[in-house]
Amino acid sequence: MNILITGATSKTAEAITRILYAETDWTIYLLSSHFTFKQTSHRIKSYTVNYLNLVELKKIIYELKPDVIINCAALTNVDECETNRKLCMDLNATLVENLASISRVIDCHLITISTDFIFNGKKGPYVEDAIPEPLNYYGKCKHIAENSCRVGLTKYTIIRTSVVFGVSSHNKGNFISTLLEKFNAEKEFKIITGQWGTPTITDDIAQCILKVLLYKKYGIYNAAGTTFLNRYELAVKVAKCFGFDSSLVIPIYPSEINQRAIRPEKAGLVTLKAKTDLKCEYADIDSALFSYRLQLNEGQQFYSNFLYN
Repeated sequence: MNILITGATSKTAEAITRILYAETDWTIYLLSSHFTFKQTSHRIKSYTVNYLNLVELKKIIYELKPDVIINCAALTNVDECETNRKLCMDLNATLVENLASISRVIDCHLITISTDFIFNGKKGPYVEDAIPEPLNYYGKCKHIAENSCRVGLTKYTIIRTSVVFGVSSHNKGNFISTLLEKFNAEKEFKIITGQWGTPTITDDIAQCILKVLLYKKYGIYNAAGTTFLNRYELAVKVAKCFGFDSSLVIPIYPSEINQRAIRPEKAGLVTLKAKTDLKCEYADIDSALFSYRLQLNEGQQFYSNFLYN
């Protein structure tokens, strides 16, 4: 099988590439708008592409004719999405529309990553058939992307996830890495006691996608951690796992901070469908943080030394 992964420098794409490389004999094509690639395997090939240039995108994909496209390209900074709405729409919605169109032509399976931010956060955590009602522009664009797949394709899988973290050889940050920077500074910092989610390590997303491919499953699946907690509780968990002083974290109410984008108060995802259909087992927050700490201690070479310069 030939797998094409867009957004290849993202932390999620790195985990997917590593796990597919280790557990299958499939050929992997990596697409990115910018990266330096070191090829050490005939099974991994890379291409640089301008995602906003449809002619260029079509040319590459039509030539490669992959059996599966896994889309990890996105603009995930929620506040930046509010201020740079065109780029948010281009990368989070229009790109998926274009990939869906291309997938129809070459008859391939399109898998795209979505988010719990498509919900309003009043009744989380959410199952797959919950009704979306996004509060911010990032969530709205992701919802448009989902609809592009659901309306235009039969061979599609939408993977929704929540509060994603994982090692990145390209220094792609996440909420956990930001917390670690704050703890390392050894100064008090404030974290809200709201914005609940189900934090998810990238390895679990990758394993879910591997199962989707092995079982040839279509539709929507939640890939998320099993622990439902707010941002302050998450910060305390990080402190405990990494040996920091949790008293450095000062809890504050959500109303005490000013963020450009409205966040859902109680998001997060329920994963029973993936556990039943795909036999997926997702990590609780303690296990996921422990794995993350081990990967950080091993360094970037452990994670993807066969991929990037």
